[in-house]
Amino acid sequence: MGNALPQSKITVPTCKPDKVIAECQQYTGHDDLIDRKYIDVQLLAGARDGDLAIVSEALNKGASVETRQPMRILTGSVQLENPSTFGPTPLMLAAKSGSLPIVRLLLDKRAKVHAKDEDGLRPTHWAALSGELSSLQVLIEAGADVSILDDDCRHVLDHLPEEITRDRLELRRWQEVTGPRSAEAPAPKAKAEAQPAADGLDFMGQRLGR
Repeated sequence: MGNALPQSKITVPTCKPDKVIAECQQYTGHDDLIDRKYIDVQLLAGARDGDLAIVSEALNKGASVETRQPMRILTGSVQLENPSTFGPTPLMLAAKSGSLPIVRLLLDKRAKVHAKDEDGLRPTHWAALSGELSSLQVLIEAGADVSILDDDCRHVLDHLPEEITRDRLELRRWQEVTGPRSAEAPAPKAKAEAQPAADGLDFMGQRLGR
């Protein structure tokens, strides 16, 4: 048979560590964007997964401590997929992961303890989602206000996992730290049924557990 046709080479940007490869592959062919956005993706993934080494590396490379969902690439141009959706900060993801070293590191890097996502959740609410009281305590030491409600009028205690709220002793430990819900606060709104993202997937799984 004749000579085989040479295979075309597709340049795929190297994305390390392996756990963020999937997040980076969507930017294939856009090297300029990868250079600016990869380290932010790395920081978000490390904070989400509670991986201090990844977070430290990303911060050392200049990742933005207040980065949110990176811009998506649509038809060759750079646009925000949904300008009204902000997503969680690395501090929120770290609080939910229950990683105290990462929470402390981000706070040392001046992460905003009062930042909120599109649902009005603060890092304190994300800490409650993890059921890790120590994460909440570190945030309070940094100046977080546990009395602030989210957009559905839910208190920090309203975001605790069911296993915590069913355990009287454990729930009491949380109440001693947060204080009681204000009697003047409006009643929480009924939880709306979760809606999938437009493409059927949430970015980096960052809304899992909400």
